[in-house]
Amino acid sequence: MAKKRDIQRILDNDLPAVVHAYHAHENGEEIGTPEAQARHEEAGRAILSDPVQARKWHPSRDPAKEIVRKLERLYHMTGHRPYRVFEDFVQICLATQMALPLVGLYARLNDGAVLPFEQEPEELQKIWNDIKARYERGHTNNWPTVYKTFAECWGLLREGPMFEDYNDVLGTVYQELGAANQSGMAQYFTPWGLAQMIAEINLGNGAILRDVTSRMLEAIERWGGAEPYTMMGMVLDLDHPETVKFVFEQNFNQTWPHYDPLTVYEPCIGSAVMMIAGMGLCERWMIDGRYIEWYGIDLDPVCVAMARLQMIGLYGANAYGMLCSMPFMLAEEDLPSQELLFLRVKQAFAYVQYGNALAEEFTRDEQGTLKLIHWTATERGKAWIAGEGDRKAEEKQRQHVAKQAQALKQQQDKAAARLQAVKDKAAATGQELLFDIALPPGEDRGALEADAKHANGHANGNGNGKRNGKAPAETTAGAAGDWNAFVERAQAVKGTAAAANGAKQAQAAVEELAEELTQGTLF
Repeated sequence: MAKKRDIQRILDNDLPAVVHAYHAHENGEEIGTPEAQARHEEAGRAILSDPVQARKWHPSRDPAKEIVRKLERLYHMTGHRPYRVFEDFVQICLATQMALPLVGLYARLNDGAVLPFEQEPEELQKIWNDIKARYERGHTNNWPTVYKTFAECWGLLREGPMFEDYNDVLGTVYQELGAANQSGMAQYFTPWGLAQMIAEINLGNGAILRDVTSRMLEAIERWGGAEPYTMMGMVLDLDHPETVKFVFEQNFNQTWPHYDPLTVYEPCIGSAVMMIAGMGLCERWMIDGRYIEWYGIDLDPVCVAMARLQMIGLYGANAYGMLCSMPFMLAEEDLPSQELLFLRVKQAFAYVQYGNALAEEFTRDEQGTLKLIHWTATERGKAWIAGEGDRKAEEKQRQHVAKQAQALKQQQDKAAARLQAVKDKAAATGQELLFDIALPPGEDRGALEADAKHANGHANGNGNGKRNGKAPAETTAGAAGDWNAFVERAQAVKGTAAAANGAKQAQAAVEELAEELTQGTLF
C-alpha cells in the first residue's frame, strides 16, 4: 500500500486533470481518451487558478503543524536550539518580504528578470549571509537543506493570506516548538479564538467602518469641495458610507492631506494575533489604503520580527500591499528608484518596534521613518523634567502639612484618652453625674439661679411638690436618671456612712480633674 505522503504527491500532480475530468463527467463528456486527458489537465489548471476552486479541491491541512514538523527536523539535524532555528526562519522570511517590492520593480524595468542578490539592499544581504554562515559551519554543510526547508515553510505560511484566511500561524508555531520557553520571558500567546472575540467587542458590529467613515467626512469638510455632489442629491453622512468613500476617493489628492488615519496600538504585540484578528474585521480597502495605521511594540525581538512578518508582510498592513503592487500599477516614468521604494518599505515595517512601551514613545526621524525614543527625550518628557523642582517643593510642603496634621491628631487623641480615663474613674466611683448630667433649659436655669438653695442650676422640688408656691420645673435627664429622682435618693442616704464615703471619693475626683486642668496636660 502506498504511503500517505505518496498518495498526496500523486494527487497533487494529477489534480488538475482529476478536477476537470470530474466536471466533464458531470456534463456527460468522454473522459477516457488521451486527447481528453490532455484537455482535462489544461482546463483543470484554469479551474484551479480560481482561489475558491483551489480551496475546494486541495485537501485541507494545518500549516502550523506542518511548519512545526519541518522545523523540528532542522533543529535535530543541525543541533541548534528551537528558538535559534525559529528566529532564523522568521528573519529569512521577513527579509524576503521586504525585498518583494524591489523584485517587482526590477522585473518591470528589466523585462521580467529576477533581481540579483548582489543588488539587494546591504542590510537584507547581511541577514541572509549571517544565517547562511551559521548553518555552513561544522563538518557538514546543512545550508542547502535548511534553505529548502525554510522555503517550504514560507510557502505554507503564505497559504492563509493568499485565500484571505486570517490566523496567527507563527504564534502557534512559536508555542508548539517550545521556543517561547527559551526566550526567558515566560510567554504565552493569546489563543486565536479569544483574540477574535476581543476584536469583535472592540471593532465589530460596524464600529471600525463608522470610525473610518467619520474621519473621511471630516476630511471632506476640511477640503470644502463637496457642494457639487450634495447638489446632485448625494447624502454624505455615516448612514451612507459608500457615498462618502466614493466622494473621498474621487478627489483623493485633495481629501487625503486632510485625512487623519485611525490608529490601532498594541503595546505588547507578540505575534500580532490581536492585530490580525482586528484586520479580519476590516474592509480590504481600509488596510491597503492606510486608512488605518497599526502600531506595535514588544520586548522580544523575535516577536517583533514575527509581528512584522505576519501583520505587514503577509496581511499587508500600513499600505505594504500597495508598495508591492506599485511597480505594476504606475506608468514607467512615475516609477520610484529602488532606494526610494526600499525607504517606503522600511517605513511600513517600522510601525512595529522593539522596545518598552512603558518608557518609550514613537517619533519620526528626518526621513519620516518611525522610531522609538525614551519618553524623557520627548517634548512632554522634557516639560515634565523642567518642572521637577516645583514638584519637589510642592511635595515637601504637602508632607510638612500632613506631618503637622498628624501631630495635631495625635495630641487630640491623647487628650481625649486622658479625659476618658478621668471619666471612667469617676464612673467607677459613682460620680459620673459630674460629667453626664445635662443642664435644664435656659429659662429654668434662670429661675433656679434666683433660688439660693439651688444655685447649682438644676431644677428641684421642695419635697411637697412645690417651689415658692409653684409647681416643680421640668426635670432634666442625666446618666443616672432625672434630677428629682437623684435628689430623693440623696436625701434617703443623707447622714449615712455611704454618703460620707461618696463625698470623699467625689472630692478626690474633682481634685484630680482640677490638677489636670491647671497643669495643662488634659487639653
